[in-house]
Amino acid sequence: MRAPALLAVLLLAAAPVQVAAADAPQRLPGLWEVNVNAAGEPERSFHLCVGAGGDDVFVHMDAQPAECEPARWQRDGAWLRAESNCRSAAGAVLRSARFAGDFQYNFQGEVSLRPAAGQGANRLLHVDGRRLAPCKALKPGEWELKGSNGRNLNLGQ
Repeated sequence: MRAPALLAVLLLAAAPVQVAAADAPQRLPGLWEVNVNAAGEPERSFHLCVGAGGDDVFVHMDAQPAECEPARWQRDGAWLRAESNCRSAAGAVLRSARFAGDFQYNFQGEVSLRPAAGQGANRLLHVDGRRLAPCKALKPGEWELKGSNGRNLNLGQ
C-alpha cells in the first residue's frame, strides 16, 4: 500500500510547476556580462546594467528584434523553462528557453526560436551570463557591446 502512495508523491514532485511572472528569474542588480552563441553567427557579448525589479532575462539576447508576449515560466527540476509568442519583421516566432543557475551571480541556458512554417529556419541560442560588479558607468537598463567605446566595463568603469 505504501509503494503506490510514494510513487504518486514522487510523480507529483517531478512534474513541472508553473512559476508566476513575479517568480520569473530576477538577476541580482549590477553589471552583467552576457554571451550569446548561435550556429553560423558571430558570438555576441555585452555588458548590461540590471536594476532592482522589472528584470527581463531575454533583453538584448537576440540580435534580430522581436516583440514578445510576457513569458510563461515553469520550474522543471533544476531548470527554469519559459515560452512566449513573438512577432518579428519575418513573422510569428515561438520562443522557448531553459535556464539553470542562481541568477544572483550566474546563469546559463538555451533559447530556441521557431518561426511559423515557411518563415525561416529554427535558431538555437546558447546563453551564459555572470555578474561582474555594481553598475558605475551604466545606469539600470543601459547596455553596451563588450569592448565598445574603448572601455572594458568590468575594470574600473
